[in-house]
Amino acid sequence: MTETSQAAERDLLDVIFGPAMVGQTYLNLLYLLLAFPLGIAYFVFLIAGMSVGISLLILYVGIPILVAVLFAARGLGAFERMLTGGMLSVRVPAPPAKPSSGGLIATLKNLFTDPVTWKSVAYLGLKFPFGVAAFPVLVSSFAVSGSLILAPFLYRTFPMDIGFWRIETKDEATACCMVGVVLLFLCFHLVNGLAYLWGHFAQIMLGPDPPASR
Repeated sequence: MTETSQAAERDLLDVIFGPAMVGQTYLNLLYLLLAFPLGIAYFVFLIAGMSVGISLLILYVGIPILVAVLFAARGLGAFERMLTGGMLSVRVPAPPAKPSSGGLIATLKNLFTDPVTWKSVAYLGLKFPFGVAAFPVLVSSFAVSGSLILAPFLYRTFPMDIGFWRIETKDEATACCMVGVVLLFLCFHLVNGLAYLWGHFAQIMLGPDPPASR
C-alpha cells in the first residue's frame, strides 16, 4: 500500500469516525438540546410581552412594556451571540451600533427602526420551532442507535421488535448491534450538520450585515 493510499484511507476514517472523537461534537449536541428549553422560554416571553404590550397600547401602559420587550430581545440576541461563539465555536460579531443624537426620543427611534432589533426578535422566535424539531430527532436517533447496540445484551430479557421483526437469536442481535454502531456515527454527523446550519443562521440574523457589493 502506497503512502498516498494510506493517507487517503486515514482521511476517509477521519471523515467517518472523526466527529465522535472531537469534543466540539459534544458541545454541539449540548447546544442543540438546550435549544429546546431556551426556544420555549424565548417564545413564551415574546408572545406574552408583545400581547400584553399591544393590548394595553390604548392605555399608553403598553408602550413601556413593548420598549422593555424589544430591549430585552436585543439583550437576549447578544446572549445568543455569546452562546453560539462559546458552544458552537462560530464567531458572530456584534452589529455596529447605530449612531444616535442622544436623548430618549432618539434612543426609542433607533430601537424601533434598527434592523438589529427585529432580526433579534425573529431569531428568538425561530429558535422555538428549531428546538422543537431538533430535540426529538436527536433524542430518538441516539435512543434507537443505543438500543440496537445493546441488543446482544437485552434481546433475551426484553422483547425487541423492529417493525414486524422480533429479535430472537444471537445472530440477529449481533447484526442489530452492527447497524446500531453505524447509526450512532451517523448521529454524530447529524449533530454537526444541524449545528453548522444553525450557526450560519445565527451569523446572518445576529451578526452585521454583509457589505453591499458595488
